[in-house]
Amino acid sequence: MASEHLLGSAGYAELASDLKAASLTYLNTEYPTGALLNSGRGIFLSTSGEANAREFEGFAPGDGAVWLADRFQSPEIGALLAPWVLHAGLSPDAAGSGFMVRVMSAAFQMGGMPIPQGGGDRLVQALQKVILSHGGTSPATCLESGCLLADGFLFGFS
Repeated sequence: MASEHLLGSAGYAELASDLKAASLTYLNTEYPTGALLNSGRGIFLSTSGEANAREFEGFAPGDGAVWLADRFQSPEIGALLAPWVLHAGLSPDAAGSGFMVRVMSAAFQMGGMPIPQGGGDRLVQALQKVILSHGGTSPATCLESGCLLADGFLFGFS
């Protein structure tokens, strides 16, 4: 998984101790996303609202004060945030995209971009350990437990 994990979610809260016991460690950053612009300048989104206001104000006067509450004028801020709307499965012109960019931007500002130390596969490995420790099974254990696979997908047990 290449993007942020919502460590503030109820699901994570329920699994946190099991995931930690499975050796999953998260790393975070003060700058969860940024963009290099055609002009050669860069723009970033920080976990600090004040830093974001200063950054965005430098691209268009007034944008620093309204960026999560209203429309911004700077195309540079659009270049920073549009990819995240696409990541959510929406086009920048789609209904709801303006709302989604605010949701994602607020989440990045409040929570950063936590990722598993060692890469996203570490989450998969930790979840597999949690499932197995609670008596579950996974495709990696299917040969031993009789899982039915078709085209690499689990569809039942024998």
